[in-house]
Amino acid sequence: MFRKRSVDRFIVDFYCHKAKLVIEIDGEVHENEEQLDRDQGRCAELNGFGIMVLRFTNQEVLESIEEVLKNINQTLSNSRRETSPLQGI
Repeated sequence: MFRKRSVDRFIVDFYCHKAKLVIEIDGEVHENEEQLDRDQGRCAELNGFGIMVLRFTNQEVLESIEEVLKNINQTLSNSRRETSPLQGI
């Protein structure tokens, strides 16, 4: 995992290449409608590269870190199951 990593033309908060996972931690600026539209566009482009994006607010990280970590772990577990070479057998 790296902090503030470049992925194509985007700078993301955290990126794990092996898991193809971006984690964004959003402050209050991400609550306005214009920024929300930009964020959705970024997520769609990153998804187009096969990269999942998880977004959390600063408040979630500060007040509910266990839930944030649980969500990340669950996403990673689901991703591993979906890409398992034994899938469908």
